[in-house]
Amino acid sequence: RSPSGRGSSVGAVSGASAGVVSVGISLVIELMRLRKPTLRCRVHVKVKTSYNAAKSGVNPALSRNGGLGAIRASPVACLCDATSTPRGKGRFAPGCLMLPDEPSLFSNKPLDVEVGGTMRSTERSTRKKLIGAVVALAVVAAACGSDDAESTNTDAPVETDAPVETGPASTEAPADTTPEEPSSPERVISLSPTHTEIMFAIGAGDQLVAVDNFSNFPAEALELPNELSGFEPNVEAIAAFEPDLVLIGGDFSGLGDQLADIGIASWDGPAASTIDDTYAQIEQLGAATGNVGAAAEVVLDMQTRFAAAIAAAPQVDGSLSVYHELDPTLFSSDSTTFIGEVYSSLGLQNIADQAEGDNFGFPQLNAEFIVSANPDLIFLADTKCCDQTVNTVGARDGWDVVAAVQNGNVVEMDDDIASRWGPRIVDYVEAVSAAVQAVTVPA
Repeated sequence: RSPSGRGSSVGAVSGASAGVVSVGISLVIELMRLRKPTLRCRVHVKVKTSYNAAKSGVNPALSRNGGLGAIRASPVACLCDATSTPRGKGRFAPGCLMLPDEPSLFSNKPLDVEVGGTMRSTERSTRKKLIGAVVALAVVAAACGSDDAESTNTDAPVETDAPVETGPASTEAPADTTPEEPSSPERVISLSPTHTEIMFAIGAGDQLVAVDNFSNFPAEALELPNELSGFEPNVEAIAAFEPDLVLIGGDFSGLGDQLADIGIASWDGPAASTIDDTYAQIEQLGAATGNVGAAAEVVLDMQTRFAAAIAAAPQVDGSLSVYHELDPTLFSSDSTTFIGEVYSSLGLQNIADQAEGDNFGFPQLNAEFIVSANPDLIFLADTKCCDQTVNTVGARDGWDVVAAVQNGNVVEMDDDIASRWGPRIVDYVEAVSAAVQAVTVPA
């Protein structure tokens, strides 16, 4: 033992330095984990949609989902000049993006838009704190190393008089260093009727503490506080519920960043453009809320029912045409939308596919065009919002000569199901399949 005690001091400092380095490495690993890349794209588009009409309720077809509804962005979109809308079998071609023409949400400069269902938490502030900790530890380690080097140059060799005692080897199991799985959120807010429906479908309804003012299904959703807005989200009103997760149905207002700044995590699932997008969001939301197994079961059931509905319908292969009505102003959905995919999957020819211009999948047709297109089937997705029925359609000027009207093939549908990309979309598929099977066309 060194008379001055410096030897023991050097050992302690060396041990401290090693500990500092070990902790520093752990923090660096944690920083790398938090630095998971988010798929992003730069977009520069000129938008000509009806956001303000949807927001004000002037166009119920675009506002009934409590957000941008029909004009939300495709979750697979990126790098689109938006000069035209590609046609396809129920999906947007890679590279297309839609944004609302609300001045407060959109400008002429390129925007960074996160693609797909995105989980956003308070990683930024945590990352900053960890960076500060790493820097501080580096300084401490440097200081310890300097002291250690100085001691090595000035101290005499350490002599030991007594033999080192050796005891039996330790039989204790090494400490478990496996990181704990993050706990499931217990207080969730949904700002999208679609996500509210998904939450209840996967058995996570009891995790909800509040929903938006358009969430009306299932009945249990109406028992929750429902005064929040998906159009104009109020951060203070949201924070008052003390949520640990907020579900957003297309974040173009920067809500996710605002919530992250006050320590609230969010999950963003914009409107689906395909049925597969719906399946993906259900699975992602199941993972985000700790209901992976239940979400997988919901998706499997939907896929099974979807396939059965398609198989039950006759193979019409474009011999039957269809007009899908969003509201009495004759907005429709073409085959590049998730609802349009339902019709194309059944082999129906969608007359809205003939529309020209930048309509992002939801063209506004005119009566003359519809009458001349002479659809065999008409599906009304404006029965609840706008009181449209078989009789009101038949009473429209000139519509009495349309094949669907003459042959009794005007079908009244549920607006909510038709405008939401949740689990009930399979109900819609089954209803359309039944209509195709029962279609009446004179020989």
